[in-house]
Amino acid sequence: MKNTKKYISILVSLSITVVLFLYLFNASDIEKIKQTMLGVKPWHLLLYALFSLSNVFFRSFRYKLLLEPVKIPWVTIFGVTLVRNLFVDMFPAKLGAFSYIALLKERYKVAMNACLVSFFYSFLFDIVTLPPFLMFSMMTVTFDQQMPSPVFMVGGAMIIILFSLLIIIFLDKIIKMGNHLLLWAGNKFTLKNKRHFIVLAGKADELQNAVMNLRKSGIMIKVFFISLLVRFFKYLGLYCLFASVYAGARGLFNLEHFGQLIFGITAADITPLLPFQAFGGYGTWETAWSIVLMLFGYPKSDAAVVGLTIHAYSQIWEYFIGFIAFCVIIVPFVIKKRKK
Repeated sequence: MKNTKKYISILVSLSITVVLFLYLFNASDIEKIKQTMLGVKPWHLLLYALFSLSNVFFRSFRYKLLLEPVKIPWVTIFGVTLVRNLFVDMFPAKLGAFSYIALLKERYKVAMNACLVSFFYSFLFDIVTLPPFLMFSMMTVTFDQQMPSPVFMVGGAMIIILFSLLIIIFLDKIIKMGNHLLLWAGNKFTLKNKRHFIVLAGKADELQNAVMNLRKSGIMIKVFFISLLVRFFKYLGLYCLFASVYAGARGLFNLEHFGQLIFGITAADITPLLPFQAFGGYGTWETAWSIVLMLFGYPKSDAAVVGLTIHAYSQIWEYFIGFIAFCVIIVPFVIKKRKK
């Protein structure tokens, strides 16, 4: 039964991808895709790789700060982040990001509570730093089609920021309330003497203490600015590909084009939340990107080809560098375990 569901899921995902590609492209676009892929300038690819590694550096730095007082060597956390990037888009809803927790816990024996706290705070800060970039983009771009009111978009962005900040500020209190609720349930349903309940309650207390200790460390403002750099270098790297493919003839750095890319990438990055997605998000990623770029007046075919090129090159690079990190971190660990 499980295999049947798995095959159905794969079939549906592939079908959606094929349908979306048929919508985006036609036979005459094959040559355009080939020329576009081969036309990316080598120095733009080098810049993309440099900015991508800068993104990984600051993401690793953020993890390292959030894992305190656990001491993780720089090489270790950098490699774990590369492997996390390798897996993050392979599964729907970005479930591959949980490879970060699995690696730290199983490979480096980091306590689960420290893994969860650093993972969850990183996720929250990624959300908090998105609206400022979107609002910046709104000030730099012009739309060819009707868009929602700027007041509506700014209001929505402020609500996201406020909600995320409230969680960051009161996360320890939220977990404390959850622990009280857990204890109440244990007393109510006579579970408090059960072995599994005792273990769960102990882990919940450890998680609460880890969050409280992190709050007391006073690093949250520093983590916020590092998170801004994480997102900035992500966009800057992808912009180098965008500039090489489409906007390069008008100059490498153009604020309006940079703003367009932020909107396009944001829409494309939401697509992994869809329940069905093929490997690497191909099809859904390009469709979301193209819909946004069409709002800026780009022809559908051009927008789709640019999106496919950016997506392909970024995936190739992340899989390449992530696979190297995987071989360095995981393969020796697996061989050592099997010898035991």
